Amino acid sequence: MTTIRQTPPKALIFLANSGQDPTEAAIPWSLLKTADCSVTFATEHGIVACADQLLLTSSIFARVLGATKKAKETYNEMTASPEFQKPLSWSDESFDILEYGFFSTQPYMRCANFDGLVSILDIVLLPGGHDKPIRQYLESESLHRQLEKFLPCTKRDAPEPHKVLGAICHGVLSLAFAKCPVKQKSLLAEHNLQTTTLPRWMEATAWILSQAWFMGYYYRTYPDRWCYVDAEQAGGQYIRGPINQNPFVHTDPNYRYVSARFPGDAELLGQTLISEAKDALGEW
Repeated sequence: MTTIRQTPPKALIFLANSGQDPTEAAIPWSLLKTADCSVTFATEHGIVACADQLLLTSSIFARVLGATKKAKETYNEMTASPEFQKPLSWSDESFDILEYGFFSTQPYMRCANFDGLVSILDIVLLPGGHDKPIRQYLESESLHRQLEKFLPCTKRDAPEPHKVLGAICHGVLSLAFAKCPVKQKSLLAEHNLQTTTLPRWMEATAWILSQAWFMGYYYRTYPDRWCYVDAEQAGGQYIRGPINQNPFVHTDPNYRYVSARFPGDAELLGQTLISEAKDALGEW
């Protein structure tokens, strides 16, 4: 297999049908587009996604705990893009995370066992969210099978083509809930990944603040446990990060896997994904 790069990297953002955090999807999307990456989206059945609308309103609640003005504007730009309006279906039998979904006029990967040219994915992003509909995406076995194929390609000493994976907030739980079929370990445990995710103090603070609006368990995706506990119990090496809201991401030393905690980390996450991609793939 010979790889000839003629175009910038191609990225795929997985989304739930609804409930996604708008900032965690839109800000990295904007940075990837600014870096000339081709970006598309995938939902379970190819349905156009809708982010958590409570975070996009002009209510007092949204002003305190929702998306910023910049994030709202960026989200609107993202949802207006043709790629967002025509998402792929990750549960479709023909979907392959390694070489599916892009019909570029200048594809850059030639497979010896394939008659012609195909295009491949370089970067995958798993955004978070906290309302209950996000569970569809976190618990999807068909998505887990795709991630199982993609993750080994992010290993730093893996053969080409190199790939990069990013996850933020509850998006990390897609890796925590995915099981390798042979050993029945989570992907976090199987690859001994170092990962950050939403820490307890952040999740608890948002949940307590939301009670001023009688939101109940809105901020608790799984009311009986905390997000970081799922990541930790899945066997990942949990990295808590600083006890403040300064932007923070963690990059695994052995894999091109970048993780982040909450919307405030989204910009740094996007920047770091691009940096990792340039390190893996070269400048474009």
